Amino acid sequence: MSLNAYVLAKIVRNVIDERDFASLETNPVFSMKELEELNGWTDDLINYVRDYVNLNVFAGVA
Repeated sequence: MSLNAYVLAKIVRNVIDERDFASLETNPVFSMKELEELNGWTDDLINYVRDYVNLNVFAGVA
C-alpha cells in the first residue's frame, strides 16, 4: 500500500482501520491489489502512522 494513500485519503484510512477490505474492490484511490502487496504489513503501517505521523498536517488543519 502506498503510505501516501493511507495518510492523504481519509476514506482509505477508514477502510483499512475498519477492515472493510471488500470496499477496496471499487475504491478509486486504493485497490485490493495494493492491499495484497502489503503482504501482512497492514497493522505495522497503521501503527506507524498513528505513532509518528501528524495527520492534521495533511488535512490542512495544523
